[in-house]
Amino acid sequence: MSIPHDKLDRTKNEIRLISFHRNNTSPLQISLKTVSKDENPRYHCLSYVWGDPTPIWPIVVDDAQVLIAKNLGEALQRVADEKDVEFLWVDALCINQEDEEEKMHQVHMMNNIYSDAVAVLAWLGPEADGSGDVMDEISRDEHTELVSACVHSPFLNLTNEETRALKLFLARPWFHRAWTFQESVLATSAQIHCGSYLFSKKMIYETIYRNLDVSSDARSAEPGSTDYRRLSKTLSVRESWLTYDFSIAELLMSRRGSQCKDPLDLVYSLLGVAIDISGIEPDYTKGVQEVFVAITRHIITTTQNLSILNEVNTERFDDSLPSWVPDWRERKLETAFSKLCGHDTVFRGTLRDFELNTVDDAIRFRVQGRYLDVVQYQVDADDVDAIIDLFNGRVRMKHSLYDDAKELVLIQTMALGARHCPKSLCDKIESGDFDHA
Repeated sequence: MSIPHDKLDRTKNEIRLISFHRNNTSPLQISLKTVSKDENPRYHCLSYVWGDPTPIWPIVVDDAQVLIAKNLGEALQRVADEKDVEFLWVDALCINQEDEEEKMHQVHMMNNIYSDAVAVLAWLGPEADGSGDVMDEISRDEHTELVSACVHSPFLNLTNEETRALKLFLARPWFHRAWTFQESVLATSAQIHCGSYLFSKKMIYETIYRNLDVSSDARSAEPGSTDYRRLSKTLSVRESWLTYDFSIAELLMSRRGSQCKDPLDLVYSLLGVAIDISGIEPDYTKGVQEVFVAITRHIITTTQNLSILNEVNTERFDDSLPSWVPDWRERKLETAFSKLCGHDTVFRGTLRDFELNTVDDAIRFRVQGRYLDVVQYQVDADDVDAIIDLFNGRVRMKHSLYDDAKELVLIQTMALGARHCPKSLCDKIESGDFDHA
């Protein structure tokens, strides 16, 4: 039997909330209630990973027995023990998953749903793989206030077995799913549940920070190993969100390759956090190509530079995307050159604004440029020595179109970008006037 849902009134910003029947019966009994966000209802939100969607866990919703996924069932069973949780918002239950229009509208509201909650309750799953030992160690540090020292503190006093357990803990899907990022970022208060253990978000994050970059052993390719550099970057974004405005490009670069069932969620899960997404609405009737092309066009037109093209991997696993559109389903393939320049480098050879010309074919775009010089030397992006030789001027090139200006143009084009260049020099680059005395 499916979950009974009444129709929501969008004009009243209505949402559904669940309440628990705390009568110690099995299966768990809950009720659905429709409320208006305009009336400032008091509720908590659940942040969890859907996991295996096979409905095997029985619950009773308004006298109707239904089956839900196991991970959600375990999460509800745990939260039902929290006496201060009167009403709870859970996406899988409070959104009619069979109504695409409702789903898109509720996704659009998620920013306010999570940020207005009393607290977000994050469910990482039951205790497993020695996580209890790790939780015990975190608890001891919490009581002695050692965790407050954060990144520069020494390693937790973990044994080899506990270190492996910590790695397995960090590999849990909750840390790497697309939607859990926004859910934890928007939370004014958050509690982390792992089995019977309960911690604050700050406590977990600071513990992770202290253990990410201290030991090469923490990056070994053992079972449960994960991308710690990427996880560290994600946590930095989470903690900086209240004091720094993140663009959609920055968030996509940080979160690319996140785990999700629908690739569109790689974009839609960030709309509630990014500041420059005016005009972008979640629409699950669109395909991956259409959404990825649209967001890339949006980034180029709003930033007025083409640096997002640097996010296109040299090796593509899906040829259906245009060559200029990054595949956000894939992690960034780092090269020696990209590590040298970093993600903040702006590849823009002029201070002038430009227009992204439209063409009949929606997967192509056209921009104007200026003929500056010809490519005379090519190195592999992973050849560190060759790149250093090129930047240090140890490579002998043939006659350049503008003679002595070639080194200046090389640095300006490949490393510094026009934002770091005097306007007088940009004028010379655009006009081709390199007549030196």
